Amino acid sequence: LTHAIPNCFKCKTKTRKMKTVFIADNHPLTRKGITCMLKKNENFSIIGKASNAEELYQNLRNNAPDILIMEIDIPQITGINALRNIKTEVPGMRVLIFSTHPEEIYALRAIKSGAAGYVPKTATTKTFLKAMKQIAKGGIFLNEELTSTFTSRNVGESNAISRYKK
Repeated sequence: LTHAIPNCFKCKTKTRKMKTVFIADNHPLTRKGITCMLKKNENFSIIGKASNAEELYQNLRNNAPDILIMEIDIPQITGINALRNIKTEVPGMRVLIFSTHPEEIYALRAIKSGAAGYVPKTATTKTFLKAMKQIAKGGIFLNEELTSTFTSRNVGESNAISRYKK
């Protein structure tokens, strides 16, 4: 009986809702690396992976995740238009763009098109996990340099980044 209370408390901490994650990237090593990184984190559960648009759309129709981690260019779809289409089909899903494309060119366009964050593939594990945590909480993630550049261009706006979130 004395062990029932600690186990009960332990149980409650384990039952908080994990965020479901889907990974869309045409590089097997990237998919595997993200999977290994997130398996160590009790806040996320990988529910699927895709290497092309057909696999991605099929999975999104059957079981949309809380968070989609996506390379901006995967076979059969490319660019910001793909992001817009995905957000139209699954508006409640959060999207983290994890890409090789230049952050200074694509990050703000991705946010304007419905992404919740942009992380370059040159980022550290710490930065990637910080982005995931921010996005899981409902926030938007951009690196500090882009955020300061963005906010300095929009002086006078009370919440400049959210202005671009659709």
